[in-house]
Amino acid sequence: MKEFKGFGKVFSFTVGQMMKRKSFRTTFVLIAILCLLAPPLIMSLVEMNAMKEGTAGTGENTAVSTKIEKVVVVDTDQEHPVDYEILNQEGTGDFAKLAYETAADLNAGVGAAGGGKAVVLLVEKSGADEAEERYQINVLLPYGTDIKKKDAEGYESFVSDHFQTILNHKSGLTEEQQEIMENPVQAAAYSMKAAEEGGDQFASVKRVLSFLLPYLLIMGLYFMILFYGQNVANSVLLEKSSKLMDNLLICVKPAALVMGKMLAIFVTGVLQTMFWIICLVGGFTVGCACVRAINPDTTMVLVQFLGSLSLFSGIFSIGGILFAIVVFLAGFLLYCSLAALGGSLASKQEDLGTTNMLFTMALVISFMATLFGGVLEGNIADWMLYIPFTAVLTAPGEALLGNLSVLQGSISLGILIATTIVVVWVAGRVYTMLVMYKGNPPSFGKIVKMIRNK
Repeated sequence: MKEFKGFGKVFSFTVGQMMKRKSFRTTFVLIAILCLLAPPLIMSLVEMNAMKEGTAGTGENTAVSTKIEKVVVVDTDQEHPVDYEILNQEGTGDFAKLAYETAADLNAGVGAAGGGKAVVLLVEKSGADEAEERYQINVLLPYGTDIKKKDAEGYESFVSDHFQTILNHKSGLTEEQQEIMENPVQAAAYSMKAAEEGGDQFASVKRVLSFLLPYLLIMGLYFMILFYGQNVANSVLLEKSSKLMDNLLICVKPAALVMGKMLAIFVTGVLQTMFWIICLVGGFTVGCACVRAINPDTTMVLVQFLGSLSLFSGIFSIGGILFAIVVFLAGFLLYCSLAALGGSLASKQEDLGTTNMLFTMALVISFMATLFGGVLEGNIADWMLYIPFTAVLTAPGEALLGNLSVLQGSISLGILIATTIVVVWVAGRVYTMLVMYKGNPPSFGKIVKMIRNK
């Protein structure tokens, strides 16, 4: 490993130079503050706006407040009269204390409603026979009413959501029969083989995660590579136009130079990202606390989801999580090495747009390979675990779901690390050959020929 001897000096030098940059420190602090403050601020504003509009925070019609005090019901289905007071049992807040009155027709209903805080609920039945029966619900605002259109729409949504209760009473079912009709039905498909082996209560969740995790991994990798991969390429390229290059190449070999610079940006990038994630988790935790302080009965989807994360504790093991993190970081390091190779190929700043296609295309092609290789069906082909670029996207998910053996994981991780070392070595050789090169980046065939003749 003489090619990499002395990379520690380059590593410490590069880290020190990065830390001294004002732009680096400013970006680090600003993003951390944004991750910490943005979630509670946005979540609080959404919840306050939801309460103002009479919703519970889900974006659905779960209204709890209204200015309506009286409802005059005009139901054209005279054969099956119903006392609409039963809707108060279904409602919450103001929708649980409305006064209902029945009118024979629309004119009588409008007259009974008058002005003030009353509306007319018109329920019309249509259809020649039972198979074609339809009910149309309309909330009408009589002349002189103080009720706004928004309140009328909110009440109409409330009645629509609970009209099944009205229909159950119209059908003449007993209370026991209505309870049976309203019981939720849960359906699931089980494998007899899995049942014989003891079954897996998280099988359906694992199936969803098996094709969801590669999407999440590629998003995380893409943004980290986009942000830090460019820095790696720029850092490697910078020395070609710097007077420090001569001194560095005397002290260390080119491969050590590339390795040191790549590891410096890799380590700072990982530490930055971890700190930002911690701030983001803290921000969402504070955000949930703020939302519950504003509305203890909140039904905000995000708050409910974050509160249910403990249900996933039975799916993931500590060993699987740790291995998934290691593989993800190894994959990120692999793409950083490709970025370093791109920086070694470039002779000027304008060339980076072309050479950086190395890691961009590798990421896109590997993602497409996993997509069409069985990810959507939840079946990962074994070969994906042993090709480094697809292993980055599949091995972490398989480890999290407990589908990866120790032997498979060790081989996959070993191939990843070995590939990274080879790419860094190639980047060092290319860097040496093109250090004084001017012009457009040479073709792949020419690079191979130059390495073989070296």
